[in-house]
Amino acid sequence: MQGRPSVEITLQGKTTECLLDTRARINAMSQNTFYVLEGTELRESGEILRYGNNSLLQIMGRTILSMRIGQVTKMVEFTVIKEMSPGVIGGIELQEQFGFKLI
Repeated sequence: MQGRPSVEITLQGKTTECLLDTRARINAMSQNTFYVLEGTELRESGEILRYGNNSLLQIMGRTILSMRIGQVTKMVEFTVIKEMSPGVIGGIELQEQFGFKLI
């Protein structure tokens, strides 16, 4: 992730990289990443979210997935966003769930 804090994760049996964003109040996943996962369900979301530059995010919905980091597995909620890069962003809640302490 070009020097940015990240961690290898497994979602629904698929391994990928997750950017750890200490300012993100949600966990986010790209629409493309969501569609390659098996056994996933997308729920409607009435959220309106914005990037740091105040432009609107195109929200597709929300999902709860089994996520593993190392030997620890937890159920994690993600907001699915159209045309987002990187494919997975772990916000403050995810970092707290898994015990990350970024400075």
